[in-house]
Amino acid sequence: MVYYARFLQNNSGSWTVDGQVSSSETGRERNHNGGFLTDSYGGLVGGTSNYTVAFTGAYIGTGNLWTYRVFSMNKSDLTNFYPVDTYVYELAPRHASNLRLDVAGAVDSNGINVQVYETNSNDAQKWKLKEVTGGYFELIPQSGITRRLDVYGAGTSNGTNVQIWETNGNYEQQWRIIDKTGEEFELSPRHAQDKRLDVAGAGTSNGTNVQIYESNENQAQQWEFIYISSSKMANQKDKDTEKNEFELITDISNNYIDLRYTPKNNGSLKVEIFDLTGRLISEKSLNYVTTGNIATMRIPTNNYSKGIYIINLVSGNDFLQKKIKL
Repeated sequence: MVYYARFLQNNSGSWTVDGQVSSSETGRERNHNGGFLTDSYGGLVGGTSNYTVAFTGAYIGTGNLWTYRVFSMNKSDLTNFYPVDTYVYELAPRHASNLRLDVAGAVDSNGINVQVYETNSNDAQKWKLKEVTGGYFELIPQSGITRRLDVYGAGTSNGTNVQIWETNGNYEQQWRIIDKTGEEFELSPRHAQDKRLDVAGAGTSNGTNVQIYESNENQAQQWEFIYISSSKMANQKDKDTEKNEFELITDISNNYIDLRYTPKNNGSLKVEIFDLTGRLISEKSLNYVTTGNIATMRIPTNNYSKGIYIINLVSGNDFLQKKIKL
């Protein structure tokens, strides 16, 4: 994986990751030596909105000899959101954030329609993402994990329906995730790259159909990936743990988060913060907390980029998670 980052000068200065390149996009086992192409005056080729990056891709050949090849790519082609395959997400359309991408009736069968419907925590609204090749992903409904989000009949016309169908490796089941705002993304089917996953007529009612439609910059084509859980961690939770919450108070102006938690048992308390790629950002612990007494922790955020983070809290047998937006 190669990450491309620019230093943005503000009151304190910060790094921001603009995009990533996975091995599946280059066909090489490793990507190295990332850099920006510049003109003779040091300006970015393509400008700041669509600059060009260069990197080397490599693989091990005969006799363990590494072979390298130079690649280039425009910013618009970078993968800006890199899902974690153990994470479960809901997808909310930007124009109606109370709705979710939904398998109609939670039915696990070929040809079942995909729609938007108000959030209800049903598995029909939960999706995993699996990387395939070329920077594309399959979307797997948790109401039927052998199915995939699929464009009906591999159609390419405006208004072609979207459904679920048994996994088959075809391009109409593969989607590129295109960054629009840093928090909302378009989904483009591989077999019809000028089209986008689209809420028909920008509707806001339960049961509004989902289709593909030519890219038009409408918010009905932009989706937020809302982190729900990690399948590796889900088995550690029980009913008592789910009910035992912790409180987060965010003070953006003063760059900190205050955490408040009432432990059920004496012992230690550990808090971990991850970004949406699964990378550990920070970790903080209290050596001893006591049953029934509120434990507090202040977490500095002055070095955090704007975005969504996952906070894990571990105390005894309790394992809790929350999402926070900074």
